[in-house]
Amino acid sequence: MKKLSLVLVSILFVFGWSVVVDAKPLPGKSQIRALYPDISPEDFKAKLAGVTNSFFFLRTFVPLYYKLMKDFPAPEFEAVGLDKISALCVGDAHPENFGVLLSDAGAPIFTVNDIDDGGPCPAVMDMLRFLVAVHLYDPNQNLSDLVDSYQSSLNGNQVQFSNVVAQMLMDAKGKLGPSGKIQAGPKIERRKGMDDVEDSERKAIQEVVTQVYGVNARVLDAVTLKKASGGSGGMLRFRTLVALKTGLIQLIEFKEIQQPGIFPVATAPLGDPAVRLTSLIAMEQGDNASKLYSVNFLQGRQMLLRPRRIGNLGVQLDDIKSSDLPNVFSDEISVLGRIHARGVRDLGAYRQGFAKITLQQWVQITERYSQMMESIYKDVR
Repeated sequence: MKKLSLVLVSILFVFGWSVVVDAKPLPGKSQIRALYPDISPEDFKAKLAGVTNSFFFLRTFVPLYYKLMKDFPAPEFEAVGLDKISALCVGDAHPENFGVLLSDAGAPIFTVNDIDDGGPCPAVMDMLRFLVAVHLYDPNQNLSDLVDSYQSSLNGNQVQFSNVVAQMLMDAKGKLGPSGKIQAGPKIERRKGMDDVEDSERKAIQEVVTQVYGVNARVLDAVTLKKASGGSGGMLRFRTLVALKTGLIQLIEFKEIQQPGIFPVATAPLGDPAVRLTSLIAMEQGDNASKLYSVNFLQGRQMLLRPRRIGNLGVQLDDIKSSDLPNVFSDEISVLGRIHARGVRDLGAYRQGFAKITLQQWVQITERYSQMMESIYKDVR
């Protein structure tokens, strides 16, 4: 008999009826590797080695979650048609991918941080990913309350942020200066994993900076770095310190664009990354979206340019008191509901289908896919 970690045998409850799902092998290491054709074997190995728990495993291998949704579809969603209702999805919805971003005038907004895994997919899969992430982080969290928060926001009710998020918004307001440590020069403080750029790279960066900021913008310093772990593990980045015509010093980052994590369940052609990412930024940041986000070619690579500001504050779960976590999770999934309300193709049908899934079913569905991720994580590690 195959190992339990490689076999899915689930009892599902759809509208009170038991449905037995035939045993089917879960993806192994080779199937996961196939989801990343653009990174080297060494980078994939480092990406896997950096994973320390199932919560981080879900975050690191974003396409794997969507492959599970494709290979093991939820009958509960199919029964009410939710699997067919598309949206411009966040892609990598999890509790540490939310935070405060600033408009170009310094106005703070609490929203999703990284959007490069997003694209057209069934909205319900985007929402379920957040629930699975919460459950993997802390199985004792009340999932029913989170479903209620999401549905309330989806239905147009105003989001009232908790004290933790409200304080983050206050702390971030107006802080447009460069994040990280800047040394005299000015110069980016080097840390492990950073290297000086080559002359050809610096020239290419200056060309893009001129296109985006104007002829008077100057590159003061630039470094290259590549994260070994996480969802962006193995992908190239450039971090650049720029002097603008106004005298403002701005830190920007070029992040290599990869195939978005939602690709296994994409409901439309992914098309030009510039169009996809511009649409996502507008949807997630709203009317005050920063104009400094753009997609550019840098030495043959398409890269997302984004500002790195002091006021860009990400949620760090380990820094939050356990008693505050339920409220923070509620804030985050409420924001996700608001984003989906903007991005779902047929909002009325989505609301109706969503209302037909009971809270008990949501708990069962979340536990089922969480168990799959746990099983795969234990097997490949």
